[in-house]
Amino acid sequence: MVGVAVALAGMATREILAQQSTPVSSARLYVLDCGNLGGDNPLAMGAYLIVHPKGTLLWEACGLPDDRIEAGGNTEGLMSNLQRAKSTKTLRSQLQAVGYPASRITFFAVSHYHDDHTANANEYRGSTWLVQKVERDAMFADGPPPRFADPNFYSALKNAKTTLLNGEHDVFGDGTVVIKPAPGHTPGHQTLFLNLPKTGKILLSGDLYHRQSERDNHEPPPAYDTNPAQDGESRVAIEKFLQATGTTLWIGHDLARLQGGKIAPAYYE
Repeated sequence: MVGVAVALAGMATREILAQQSTPVSSARLYVLDCGNLGGDNPLAMGAYLIVHPKGTLLWEACGLPDDRIEAGGNTEGLMSNLQRAKSTKTLRSQLQAVGYPASRITFFAVSHYHDDHTANANEYRGSTWLVQKVERDAMFADGPPPRFADPNFYSALKNAKTTLLNGEHDVFGDGTVVIKPAPGHTPGHQTLFLNLPKTGKILLSGDLYHRQSERDNHEPPPAYDTNPAQDGESRVAIEKFLQATGTTLWIGHDLARLQGGKIAPAYYE
């Protein structure tokens, strides 16, 4: 049995090495499981790796720092909304398992600066950060940090190579991976459009919605948004885009959506 296990491990290693050495011919999407925020109605935390013939994009950075998960998951000292968060997998290990450690991440972006999306942002300071200018301005403004933001999570991005955005941005220049602004939840909140050859058109929601029921019941944006009215306008604009283009919305905090789909090392293509 030991011999079989060693043989299987060797096969897995060879598959990873093959992924590292063989360029992809079209975009693929890895969904990375970052656990959940806990409580009676837990919200999922996820991150996404897009591998493209021209490079890679890591979207979101989870809500628990990898170092804490490796040390046993202690949430002491984190902001109150992370006190019950749970995760057994580090972002770092999941990326390494598919052959894409931090050194191979070309671009890095988050939907917004809230702590449940930025916990490991500092680890990707060697990538090119894609961020709406108004979001970056809010993150590094003088005075108290924005609500639900932990500047310790993203402090290293201040001096990272950065592409400041003022609206839509085609990441690889071919329409397959496009950042679409959806401000209101935070000043520069953004979503990510993907057009995959087999899976089709997907929009990663960020926090445009937190639950499917919120969307189905046309619930108003949360009062804690930096601009609830603007968030409402963004929802209308995005819904029109989805309908016009036949794009499917993936709500990032939807735990059923996360658990019911493919998780890395499996991928969408």
